Amino acid sequence: MMRPSIVKALEVTVADRLFWVYNTVFHVAVALTSGFMFYIFLKYHSNYALTRFLHVFLCTLAYIPLMVEALLLFSEYNVWSLRLDRARKSWIHGTLLGSSFIIATIGISIKINSKSERSEEHFVSNHAILGLASWIVCFISVVGGVLSLYSSKLRNLIRPVILKLTHTFLGLTAFTLGMASLILGLDLPAFNNFTTRNEKIVITVLLSIITIMCGTRVIRSAVNQFKAILT
Repeated sequence: MMRPSIVKALEVTVADRLFWVYNTVFHVAVALTSGFMFYIFLKYHSNYALTRFLHVFLCTLAYIPLMVEALLLFSEYNVWSLRLDRARKSWIHGTLLGSSFIIATIGISIKINSKSERSEEHFVSNHAILGLASWIVCFISVVGGVLSLYSSKLRNLIRPVILKLTHTFLGLTAFTLGMASLILGLDLPAFNNFTTRNEKIVITVLLSIITIMCGTRVIRSAVNQFKAILT
């Protein structure tokens, strides 16, 4: 008679293993992007005004790695959270997303205050507009996340799966807008003037890869939730 551990190992499909490899490659991409971005910040920090440096650093940190990990936490193929129960995943997800929102808020507030002191217009570039839109959607997503925690108590008003699908959609939208804002920010003088062309290419490619890989996994979760609504 085979041991339970052996039986369980035999139940793992080739697709499962491929998705685990895919997830591991994704986290390597996140680590490389985070490391390279922070390398850029450290390399050129003396050329940045403190407020500009803090804005770029904090807003990047908010999305990579914090929001990325918050979005992928519930994936059945997310390697580092496989053995966590759903309650613990919910609290870690909330902590990551809440931290991301707070850090992004501080980063944006620093930039707004800096522009106000120089009497400059606010939210005129596509980078700034997308960043603000991402922040607004993220705020709504955080509120939706709190409601999702109490979805069982609200089931007489709205089906829990609808709340979860809405939260997933808002999270994906906030993330996509935020990543687009980060990519557009690479062409602004605050970043472009202090980096080489090759450094910009590497960062753009890494940010694009993370956006696509993370987006596809979240979309898959949203599709499953939508199917659950129809059944």
